[in-house]
Amino acid sequence: MRIIGEHRQGDVNLASKGTGEVTIEETYTYIVEADSKTDNRLYVSQCPGLPIVGVSRSAGGLAVCKSISGQRRQENPIIWDFTCSFSSEFWGEARNTSILTLFPKINRVANRKHTRVI
Repeated sequence: MRIIGEHRQGDVNLASKGTGEVTIEETYTYIVEADSKTDNRLYVSQCPGLPIVGVSRSAGGLAVCKSISGQRRQENPIIWDFTCSFSSEFWGEARNTSILTLFPKINRVANRKHTRVI
């Protein structure tokens, strides 16, 4: 089993909850070739190279994989399309913490005052 492609499609969403907390959500799509058309769903979703839920970070490193959804192609049952969703919203103690405080380098850039030079 292997990843045979990554779609260029995907999206990003930046949102504020009104408290100044910014949440980043991203999606990525992958094409996976299974070993057999009888491979079960869970096995194929564990393909090496696919993100791991709760562990893998997005390309920018600011969001963690929160879900993976796969669909087998009807016309070719060994090919699967996976959509992987990432979010910067952390669970547990950091749930109410702004992404800017978790990543200080971004916080410095976000808080930098810009002055116009003429």
